[in-house]
Amino acid sequence: MNYSTLRKPLGLLVVLCILFSAGKSFGQESLRPFILGEKGKTQTVARLAPTQQVQFNLSQMHDILGLDQEADVQLIREESDNLGVNYRFRELIHGIPVENTMYIIQTKNNLITSLSGDIILDTDPMMEQRTAAHLSNADAIQSALSTVNASRYAWEDVEMEKQLQEQNHDLSASNRPTAELVWYTPGESLDARDLRLAYKVIVYALEPLSRQAIFVDATNGSILGRRDMLYFTDATGTAATAYSGTQTIHSDLNGATYRLRDITKGNGVITLHGETSSHADYTSTTANWSYTTNDKYALDAHFGVSSTYAFYQANFGRNSINNAGFALTSYVNETATVNNAYWDGATMHFGVRSGTSAGIVGIDVTGHELHTD
Repeated sequence: MNYSTLRKPLGLLVVLCILFSAGKSFGQESLRPFILGEKGKTQTVARLAPTQQVQFNLSQMHDILGLDQEADVQLIREESDNLGVNYRFRELIHGIPVENTMYIIQTKNNLITSLSGDIILDTDPMMEQRTAAHLSNADAIQSALSTVNASRYAWEDVEMEKQLQEQNHDLSASNRPTAELVWYTPGESLDARDLRLAYKVIVYALEPLSRQAIFVDATNGSILGRRDMLYFTDATGTAATAYSGTQTIHSDLNGATYRLRDITKGNGVITLHGETSSHADYTSTTANWSYTTNDKYALDAHFGVSSTYAFYQANFGRNSINNAGFALTSYVNETATVNNAYWDGATMHFGVRSGTSAGIVGIDVTGHELHTD
């Protein structure tokens, strides 16, 4: 036998065997059969058996997930833990983000072990005809502002704008709304057939307080939906007041910080610093409040206003002063307000006593200021 004639075929066979054994590294098999769920979407959770796992390759995610030609995914962030590395993605169709899509790929030793979240694998073939926006960004923002109709917005507060710029180290940073084109599904579930081209407009209002993502139809300006972006947790605790002893109050947990905001009463009982132009929140690391400084007078004001609201609701069925949940905002320790407290038609102002700087916040004072409207 002439072995020289077998060298090329044998060499080719060896190369093919090597490539086949490493196929999941070079060829990147599609995970589509293992992650496809109902109605063309991914399963909420897909855990891969060892024989199904493939190597993670960021540049090949389109093929690894088996997405349609019009779709792709965009990396949002990467996180490491003791189980491996997690990658968070959002989906794009025709280059436009799909709202409410979040897909998490978990890896270990660079192998994809599980996938979770919602993205669309089977896109609507008619979507290309819906990619043209007939509404301008400015018109979309105006449509969103019209539906909020607030009396004051965050970008109109000079101090809030300044704080945002300092936090971002960017003098151009602003709370002013911008409009981003997205695909949006009205309702709760993601549906490829019902995706609508919309502008996502985030509007931050201060009076009344709200921060919302508002979805404006990009073809006619109608409001398709909205999502609240302010999240509070009510906390019941105590307050060591200056004049009324220890009392039970409500405050709200915002991240890891408690604020003197009672969200259980109408649109809120909100107690803020009055001695500075920033009117910052009073804060605490616990729901049981205690101050050794003049900040303690804020606890009296918060307790007094909340108690006055509760009295009128219990005895007269009133939901705040306008019976429609009017937010009760107090500015405490105003050094410019000496020996006095007043209601300006929208907010309460509690001053200090001359000589002692003690707060004028006794419960009879708070009750009187609310009673006058």
